Amino acid sequence: WDDTALGALDATDLPYEISTRWSGFVEAIAGQRNKGQAGWMYQVNGEIPPVAADKKVVTAGDKVIWWYSRSMDQPPPLWEDLVSKK
Repeated sequence: WDDTALGALDATDLPYEISTRWSGFVEAIAGQRNKGQAGWMYQVNGEIPPVAADKKVVTAGDKVIWWYSRSMDQPPPLWEDLVSKK
């Protein structure tokens, strides 16, 4: 997956499943499967890209977040809320 958002997920060593129907569409991470309107989403540098994760190129320093969204109305997480503030 090289330098893509899917490659960033792959680098975590978490188990994940990709759709056999839609390229780059993540169906499950660490056993948590998409269900109904809930499912896995990703963002890069605070923006949700309009492309599948295998098509979104990332570079060193980009902030990639994968999260399980319970609905389309749920706001995405903020990077600042996820990193340790020491």
